[in-house]
Amino acid sequence: MHAKYKAVINEVSDYFKKGQPVLIGTISVEVSELLSKMLKQKGIPHNVLNAKQHKSEAEIVAQAGLKNAITIATNMAGRGTDIKLGPGVEELGGLHIIGTARHESRRIDLQLRGRSGRQGDAGSSKFYISLEDDLMRLFNMDKLASYICLLYTSPSPRDKRQS
Repeated sequence: MHAKYKAVINEVSDYFKKGQPVLIGTISVEVSELLSKMLKQKGIPHNVLNAKQHKSEAEIVAQAGLKNAITIATNMAGRGTDIKLGPGVEELGGLHIIGTARHESRRIDLQLRGRSGRQGDAGSSKFYISLEDDLMRLFNMDKLASYICLLYTSPSPRDKRQS
């Protein structure tokens, strides 16, 4: 899980250096706060939108399309508010969406993805998953995870012959 969040932060850092806005969708307040802490450690300014900031929800979401804007939001946050791209953002590639997990409801993932590229605007999206995600556990991916770990820790046939 830590490797997944580290990869998300590295990608956000790359987009921030470029000036392209990023909206990071999380499935919980805890994850949004963890990612906020990680971004602060990297010195990347950002806004967080979760149940604790619901009063300024529309304002935060409306500004998510501005140059250099990094916004962390729980997946359902900001519905009903348009994200308009700021000047020069279209040329940078538009709003980039990062999902930090897949939701049990595909509809919610599609809503997050749909925040990018609205009405013909430029945009992109990417989802990060881990075998430790709740959804993966729901589908009994523990067996797959243990198998993958076995693959990485088992000596190769060549190593067995040399010992």
